[in-house]
Amino acid sequence: MKGRTMRSRASITCVGIVENESVAETSALAAELDEALLAHGHADLVVGIPSYRNAATVGHVARATAEGLRRYFPDARALIVNADGGSQDGTVERVRASADGVPAVAGSYRGRSGKGSALRAIFEAVSRTGARVRGRRRRPAEHHARMDRPPPGPGRRR
Repeated sequence: MKGRTMRSRASITCVGIVENESVAETSALAAELDEALLAHGHADLVVGIPSYRNAATVGHVARATAEGLRRYFPDARALIVNADGGSQDGTVERVRASADGVPAVAGSYRGRSGKGSALRAIFEAVSRTGARVRGRRRRPAEHHARMDRPPPGPGRRR
């Protein structure tokens, strides 16, 4: 608008960090999950499965996960962690039964219902077991060779 000045009413909130100030942080792990993790001990590799009312499908996911862990990481001390949102349909029991020989810890998480709380519980489980968090995937050699070329032009595929 010509000749008018718009003023912003935005404000900035500064948050400071106070040293030696303890912040009460609650765990996303319910007592059942926490005890099972303590009983399991150290893990080299943790695969997390968040769930809520998935009894009909989670068995396949747990079986496929167990098969992949046995096939591709035979020497790793692996653990499947299921953080469930309080399902009453047998989801947790199905994960435990379908892990097919791979240790599985399954139970409800604490906190707000949703995938964020489930993932927080899974990351806490990773921390408790001493497993390392890695965000890198291995790619086939041909993928790396393709990545060395410049990107294709518009509308072209690699």
